[in-house]
Amino acid sequence: MAPDNPMTTPGIIWRSDDLTTPIEGWRGTLEIRAGSAVDSTTGPLAELARLRAENERLKADAARYEWLRRQHWSDASMCVVMKPRSAVRLGHDCPAVDRLDAAIDAAMAQGDKA
Repeated sequence: MAPDNPMTTPGIIWRSDDLTTPIEGWRGTLEIRAGSAVDSTTGPLAELARLRAENERLKADAARYEWLRRQHWSDASMCVVMKPRSAVRLGHDCPAVDRLDAAIDAAMAQGDKA
C-alpha cells in the first residue's frame, strides 16, 4: 500500500509489497526491501523482471540441491562423495558446475529416485 504522502524530492518513492503495479509518470528511485535501489532509467518493471529471473534461477538451484541430498550411494545413479581424491578411481565421471547441473536436471527429468 502506498504511503499517504508519497511525494519526495526529486521524485516519488513508493514502498509496496505489490511491485507489479505500474506507476504513471514515475521518476526517481524505488526503494526495495533488500535495500537496493532501482535506477530511474531502468524503471521498477525492469527491476521486477530481473528479480523474477534471478528467483527462478535460485529455485532451480535449490531444487537440484534438495534432490541431490536425498540420493543414497547404494541405490542412486548419482551421489556426493567425501574425500574424492582417495575415494574416486580413474574412469569415474565426476561432473562439476554446468555439467553437474545438467546431469542432475536429466536425472530429475527421468524421475530417478527423489
